[in-house]
Amino acid sequence: LSGLQLQEALCERGFNLPIIFLSAYGDAQMGAQAIKRGAIDFLQKPYRNQDLLDAVNAALIESKEARGKQSERHKYRDCLESLSLREKEIFDLVVEGNSSKEIARILGISPKTVEAHRGRLMSKLGVRSSGELIQLSMLTNSHCIECKWACRPAR
Repeated sequence: LSGLQLQEALCERGFNLPIIFLSAYGDAQMGAQAIKRGAIDFLQKPYRNQDLLDAVNAALIESKEARGKQSERHKYRDCLESLSLREKEIFDLVVEGNSSKEIARILGISPKTVEAHRGRLMSKLGVRSSGELIQLSMLTNSHCIECKWACRPAR
């Protein structure tokens, strides 16, 4: 495998590790491709030791931040798992952009019942608005499982 093929294979398998390319035969196009796919840096041999140290330090910082974000996502996923079936239905419908009246009509319940469930789920999740619910949904990927924009978020 080439370095780019290995990077792609790791990404496909969910290994979100920071990658630093060292190449004796790389070119600008290859470097751009590697960075675009999430590599921390692309160094061509011969490289300065300080450049490698800087890349390793950047990779360590990014890895630490990613672990923190992953821990936060797991915490919110656990919160989502604590919701009742009805609260999960209402959560999904709110995230899709439906109003309480629309949700009541869809589920065949009263708007007051929707508001009560909505209040409980927001309390359980520690959010205060529909916008925060949507952000939480995006953070936990509960509505973006099929999205394959990039292996790792852009820096």
